[in-house]
Amino acid sequence: MWTTWSRLSDGRANSILQSRKFFLGEDLDADRVPDLAWFAPDLGRPSWHDPNVRTLCYQLDASEKQSEVERARLFFVLNAHFEPQWVKLPPLDAGGRWYRIVDTSLPSGPDFMEPGREVPIDPSDHYIANPRSTVVLLGR
Repeated sequence: MWTTWSRLSDGRANSILQSRKFFLGEDLDADRVPDLAWFAPDLGRPSWHDPNVRTLCYQLDASEKQSEVERARLFFVLNAHFEPQWVKLPPLDAGGRWYRIVDTSLPSGPDFMEPGREVPIDPSDHYIANPRSTVVLLGR
């Protein structure tokens, strides 16, 4: 699976998956986006101490330098629940859009999208994660 994700992502997204640095949860490139942020499905803080939580989301800032023209983010939805989950998506800069690159609940083929064939999320403010699935979205 690692090689598939690496193959799917563009250079910036690919580099974040291969980072050798620890994520700090801080804005390292002055773009107002931390390198790692954890979310509940409603974009609130995760309920770390609730044993009934079955859906967890996190975002990685794939932009490494403030000077990069195109900013990219990866948003992961880990849904271990037996029901679909409505997940709010973090807002992107003006003109930005979320694209699906992985959804393990889909049949082979559309489950892992090739570069340049990412599926735009419309409407772009939420995603419905199917039961017991992992979703990876690319924001750019």
